[in-house]
Amino acid sequence: MIRRWMITVTNIIAKYFDKRQATVQAIQDYDSMKFIVDNKKTELDLKIEEIDHNMGGVHSPTINDMPKIHNNNATEDRYIKGITDKDILTQRYNEAVEFLSWFEPAWNHLSEEDRYVLRTYYIDAAIIGQGEAIYDISDHFKVERSSAYNKKNRAIEKLQVLLFGKA
Repeated sequence: MIRRWMITVTNIIAKYFDKRQATVQAIQDYDSMKFIVDNKKTELDLKIEEIDHNMGGVHSPTINDMPKIHNNNATEDRYIKGITDKDILTQRYNEAVEFLSWFEPAWNHLSEEDRYVLRTYYIDAAIIGQGEAIYDISDHFKVERSSAYNKKNRAIEKLQVLLFGKA
């Protein structure tokens, strides 16, 4: 168990090498990873069932006068594609679980205020823009823009320390 955890931490750190940028990237990845894990039953299982359905069965021949191009390995190709697709989906789910087990304890340790600032600046800003995100933070806390930037910087540093240790 400890060895698996060390491999997990090593993989995560390798993916996120620059600690500050890694913290930002982890915040931006959080919603999609959480979505993958939360919707496992509805999304992943349904896709795997669809793949299983498409893998099985023998196709019946059609009778007409057209010449056929026959692939003797069509069934094997269909099985290989199905197995590969299932492996990719399972791997994506496992990576999401691994990410959440690393990220969520640190995220939940932050104050509600820090989470609001980070979510607004790094996630909502993808839709509304970072300038508008700073205005939203300023309005929410009734502070100037420079204070909003300072709040954002303090929050990202806190999360960075929680995720990666000493800066």
